[in-house]
Amino acid sequence: MKKMVFLLLLIPAAFGLECYSLDTKTIGSAFMNYSVTGEVDLNFNEFTFENFSFTFKGVPQTALQDYATNGMISTDGINNTILFFNQPEITENLKWYFNTSLLVSYSDEKVEKNVEFPYTGVFPDNVKKYLNFTKTANEDLRIKILTNNLLAGVTDYLTAIAIISEFTAYYIDYNLSYFPSSSATATEIYNVKKGVCDEFSTFSISMYRSVGIPARYVSGYVYTNIGGDGCTNFEPHSWTEVYIPDHGWVSVDTTYKEFFWINSAHIPLYKNDDLLDISSIYLQRRGSEGNNFLNKNSYTFNIEIMDYEKTESTLDINVKAPREIGQDSYLLVNVSIINPTNYWVLDTLISTPIKTVELINSNASIPLVVAPMQTMIKYFIFKIPDLGCSTACYSDANFKFSLGGGEYDSRIIKIDSEIESSNNLEELLAIAKEDERLISPDLLVSEIKFNKNKFLEQKPVLSFSVKNIGNSMANINMTIMYGDVLLTETIENLLINEQRNYEKELNLPSEKGLINLSLKFDFQNTSLMHNSSFIVLKSPEYNINVEQLSNFSYSIALDSGDDSLAGTIRATINNKEAISKEIQKNNVIDLNEDDFRQGVNNIRFVLDYSQGDEYYFKTIDVSYNYSLTLMEKITRFFESIINIFKILLSA
Repeated sequence: MKKMVFLLLLIPAAFGLECYSLDTKTIGSAFMNYSVTGEVDLNFNEFTFENFSFTFKGVPQTALQDYATNGMISTDGINNTILFFNQPEITENLKWYFNTSLLVSYSDEKVEKNVEFPYTGVFPDNVKKYLNFTKTANEDLRIKILTNNLLAGVTDYLTAIAIISEFTAYYIDYNLSYFPSSSATATEIYNVKKGVCDEFSTFSISMYRSVGIPARYVSGYVYTNIGGDGCTNFEPHSWTEVYIPDHGWVSVDTTYKEFFWINSAHIPLYKNDDLLDISSIYLQRRGSEGNNFLNKNSYTFNIEIMDYEKTESTLDINVKAPREIGQDSYLLVNVSIINPTNYWVLDTLISTPIKTVELINSNASIPLVVAPMQTMIKYFIFKIPDLGCSTACYSDANFKFSLGGGEYDSRIIKIDSEIESSNNLEELLAIAKEDERLISPDLLVSEIKFNKNKFLEQKPVLSFSVKNIGNSMANINMTIMYGDVLLTETIENLLINEQRNYEKELNLPSEKGLINLSLKFDFQNTSLMHNSSFIVLKSPEYNINVEQLSNFSYSIALDSGDDSLAGTIRATINNKEAISKEIQKNNVIDLNEDDFRQGVNNIRFVLDYSQGDEYYFKTIDVSYNYSLTLMEKITRFFESIINIFKILLSA
């Protein structure tokens, strides 16, 4: 079948000002008026004030087009722009104002270098504070274990950020009715798994910091068209920024599910390490004692979008299914994002099904980390609803894909029109999982896999396929790094359109546990890299006590000194699977008498589990001589005779 490829390049367009139906994700840039006025009502009846100072933490942390204020613009100790008042004498309430116009524009991030993870370098001094846990973004062992499990096998920094960000965005249930008695801690959020923007931000910051990624809290406003049809519907909001070595801070809004990019209706007002350290108004008094000097502090924000440019960064397609399909069938869509540049591209891929098709296998918004001169392939499985057909019918399936940051002048989206369809969801899930590929303009590497993922004594076998898709013969330098092992090899004289399949048997490294593997292919000025992992098991170094409690019941106790076990214990009888259950420090295994035969039975207990960062495997063999009493033999004889008569009568 001849394949058709759909391409779309960015075409920005200025639209007439109308905000009621505005999708904020399509705002490429926004011109806004921002004003805030306030009055500080002081208790002059009881206090006199000398050298009174007042700081307002509500100045936009963006380029100010122009501004008017009766205060002074200053910078605090962590580089936030603030409004400052200092009056040697004050005898009446302080009335203040700040007005400015803003031009806000966000795009995707372009990063020159992707460092290793965990990061072993040194962060700048002004960044180190954002590694420390705080009162709300607190340290919790459960969150640390959760984060480490999510990142098992990840060896690069940008992928680590992407995985944490996407997880948080869909782990917490957005719930406007959740009102904690005070600012919720990460521990509380872990327990309830719900909240609003503050909870999303706090939890993600705790996860980032638990694995050594600096993150900070951003307080501000964001436009929402909920509750009105004007262009002034701004609400308080919070999101996060994460630090990338040798690049700087990048924005992530897990509430809005915007990764490495946020829409241009965000106005950042203050940035710090904790939610509790950020409030819209901060008062500081000098020259008088007590804490009841303030009667009231009132302020009013007014923000309005005056104009915006809408970047229509979408690819709309209509694809007819390749064959007749019935109701409740599934379609597998292959989307490629091509990065033809020499830097890493960080962005958000947004899938918006049109009509009533339902996305099955993926989140609707996902972070993208696309390496230089490479192509990222994503698979989306959609469910086709009841089409009202008696047997089967053709269906038009509509899809809409977009890049949050736009910039189609430097990026290309492709969608393969040769779409798979099936009534078997598992079949399509298998295709999506197995067809993981690395692509450059000259090289295709696919079918990368191990023969299994856990090894005790057997050597791992890594297999993959390499194809030359360029226009000249290729000599490819291959590097495999894992544990303390470094292997290099050259794939020589790979002809144009030639494909070779490889199997590499790997020696086990000296260390045990989770082993991260990096597979790298270098050809001309292009590098392709695949990160994977496998587990090297070891035998437990402590005693495992086996005791027969009765004829068919056994006790297996581990002298581990620690209850934090995760894994399974299973039993086979005469090489047939008998039972499998979650492993604990003390286990009771009850076997079924019907699984035993007359005479000697061989029982094997297999323990396959982890404890902290260690992975263990142990087999224990016991035997049991099973024999029937005379009465049991007579009973079974007559049972067999009765069964024979039943068979004869039924015939």
